[in-house]
Amino acid sequence: MVLKKESRKHFWPIITIMMFVGVITCLASIGILYKSAVEAEQSRLVSLVSSKARLINAVAEFDSQYSRVDHPEGAAGATLSQLRDSFRDKIGFGQTGEFVVGRLSGRNIEFLMSSRQLEQVPIPIPLNETAAEPMRRALNNESGAIIGPDYLNREVIAAYQLVPHLGIGLVAKIDMTEVQQPFIDASINALIIALLIIVMGTLLISQIEEEEHSSSEAFALKSGVGPKEWLVYRILLLATVSVAVMMTSIGLLYYSEREAENQRMLDMVVTQASLINAVAEFDAQYNEDDFPGGSKKATLEQVSKAMQESPGFGQSGEFLLGSFSDYNIVFLTQPRHSDHPIPDFHVVDKHSNAMKQALAGRTGTLVDLDYRHIDVLAAFTPIPALESGLVAKIDIPEIRNPFIQASFNTSAVAAVAICFGALLLWHLSQYQKEEDIHDISQPISRGLAMVDEAKISPVLLIFTISLGTALFVLDLALPLGIACGLPYIFFVLVGKIYPRRQHTLLLAFIATILIFIGYYYSPEGGQDWVVITNRILAVAAIWLTALTVSVSQAQNRSQKVQASELRRLSLAVENSPASVIITDPYGIIQYVNQRYTELTGYSREESVGRKSNMTRSGNTPDPVYSDLWESLNSGKTWQGEFHNKKKSGELYWESASIHPILSAKGKIVNFVALQEDITERKVSELKLQYMATHDNLTNLPTRRLCMDRLAKIIDLAKRKQHQAAVLFIDLDGFKEVNDCFGHDSGDQVLIDTATRLKTCVRESDTVARIGGDEFIILLNEINEPQDAGLVAKKILESIKQPYRIEQKEISIGVSIGIALYPIDAVNPEKLIQNADKAMYSVKTKGKNNFTFAE
Repeated sequence: MVLKKESRKHFWPIITIMMFVGVITCLASIGILYKSAVEAEQSRLVSLVSSKARLINAVAEFDSQYSRVDHPEGAAGATLSQLRDSFRDKIGFGQTGEFVVGRLSGRNIEFLMSSRQLEQVPIPIPLNETAAEPMRRALNNESGAIIGPDYLNREVIAAYQLVPHLGIGLVAKIDMTEVQQPFIDASINALIIALLIIVMGTLLISQIEEEEHSSSEAFALKSGVGPKEWLVYRILLLATVSVAVMMTSIGLLYYSEREAENQRMLDMVVTQASLINAVAEFDAQYNEDDFPGGSKKATLEQVSKAMQESPGFGQSGEFLLGSFSDYNIVFLTQPRHSDHPIPDFHVVDKHSNAMKQALAGRTGTLVDLDYRHIDVLAAFTPIPALESGLVAKIDIPEIRNPFIQASFNTSAVAAVAICFGALLLWHLSQYQKEEDIHDISQPISRGLAMVDEAKISPVLLIFTISLGTALFVLDLALPLGIACGLPYIFFVLVGKIYPRRQHTLLLAFIATILIFIGYYYSPEGGQDWVVITNRILAVAAIWLTALTVSVSQAQNRSQKVQASELRRLSLAVENSPASVIITDPYGIIQYVNQRYTELTGYSREESVGRKSNMTRSGNTPDPVYSDLWESLNSGKTWQGEFHNKKKSGELYWESASIHPILSAKGKIVNFVALQEDITERKVSELKLQYMATHDNLTNLPTRRLCMDRLAKIIDLAKRKQHQAAVLFIDLDGFKEVNDCFGHDSGDQVLIDTATRLKTCVRESDTVARIGGDEFIILLNEINEPQDAGLVAKKILESIKQPYRIEQKEISIGVSIGIALYPIDAVNPEKLIQNADKAMYSVKTKGKNNFTFAE
């Protein structure tokens, strides 16, 4: 589990950085395009409402001259009647776009036409309310575009203008949600694409990450790819994510915008044609005899006047009105982009197909060559009342340019995001011990270099050149190229056969160059924007393939070196001076080396398949084993010592270092134990430790050990609410023994005294010699003071028995002072002091007795 957590510690930051770069690129591209789209929508609506207002104003001026008497409602009523007729089918634009007509009525805004949204005329709105802000501005003789509330208080993009001759306001509006929805969809799709690419890339990296952080040596052996190269691959993956997200978001929005623009153009031409047709029908009813040239001439004059005053829409958009004359098409209005009328042309000419379709009675859109022989998006519809056709057209570059500009701007943002992500990746790599990995992988690198020294086969070289040439020729010959360059992936896959990984990357680079050369030199067969987008995505796919192949090559070739390294490692382990044991997760032995069999006496056949605790002697404390398994089960290495037993029954000490071996998923699969015989060192250490705490003559604990034990006795007595006692003992007449019988006899008396004292106490009590002829006895867990007195009596009785040394009888006495815990003191030093004072009290009162401290 530790490996898994450690791997995630480094792995998730990489995912986070990739997601960060992808999200930043997506938000940048969507944000830039959204801003451009809102501005373009405002400009388009301004042009649309301006052309509509000018046409209405031209009709109103005409009606004021010719219809103020003929129509029952007068000139203004005549114009409004024509407007209502044009809006009777509630024709708008897009899904929510519509024209709104209103005027002032007292302190209210009165709407004159049925609403597309409400299926009825909206109710009047007071001027002091926030709703219908665009109409309020139009009636205030302002013109322009805003994002604000409509008559339903919904947020819309609206253009507004006053029709001065009628004193009415005209608003063209569209809901913000309709404008925003394509960007929301594109954002979701772009992020899904980014996520898929990140998943593909991280699936490749994840295994490497876990191997890299589980063991530097294992990483070097398995991957064959240095840390710096991995850093480059991760940065390439970042760039791929950024390009894919950018091209996906821009491409989706471009396709969406093209479809929306087709619909908008169609709606625009239909609404304009509806108004012109309504005017023509009105003129046919009321102005056939009033206007010189008839009603059609009257309508054409009004339309021509409006189109002369209005430049069109957008930077290049314009309306064109045309009709048939014999086998020629005649344009009835002045073009925006020329100071001269458009020449008549024969119906078989290859341009102005939109006008031909309109005059044939059809309605729709198409990409066409206009009278300037420039590609345009054109919408067309017939005007039956005039026996003519109306075309609304806009140059293709005007639709495309915002996306091209957004691509440049987004590329700059993406480049900054990639640089920032690369900096974070480089910073992250500093914590991954690159130098250690490099040092360990030096023999691997040397081995891989030897593998890579193989020469390239001439047959392989000829095959590669032939395949690349064939793909390139097909790419040039086919109108749309060879599947937008994707088959070049097979060209890159050939690199897997080459002896060096660098050849794969070189082939990817060559394929990238050929893809773009093929784009520039292949015959035209589709929209440039579509083709270049697909080819950029193909390049991203090619480099992902190259990365995968390169890593696969590195791993395959490193396996050869790995096998050699493992053979060397096996020999080193087998001949190691330390015992090596490998077990499964349950402690069953799977391998032991020669040194283990020599140390324990168990052969390899006797050991494999048995539990590793078969050498357990029972002398190692249980807490040692508890600590061992706690460490190993948590994935940590354990180091410590065991007191084990050989097959012969001989005890020995060993120092052990046990390492868990983890899988890539962090699961323990093996344990490896390295053991060293430390019996001689341990015996020496124990001997030195015993000598430091025990008297050389009597083998009794010294004062230092006595004080340590007394402290523990006091702690135990405090916890269990028991009493304890200290007996301070001094031999009476011992000096005379040394003077009369010599020091050897005196030493023997001390040895015998130590033996007699130990027979007077329990095994849990302590007898210590603190110097000369002075002893201390520590009594643990006594119930009452009389228990200490009984022990003292035993000692008096035992010591008064004659000592037989070298056929001589020697008699001595003993003075004993007793101090009780907690009655006389609660700390070790004070207890011994009080017992010492009590002993001297016995000395002054005649010796050979005991007394309690006062």
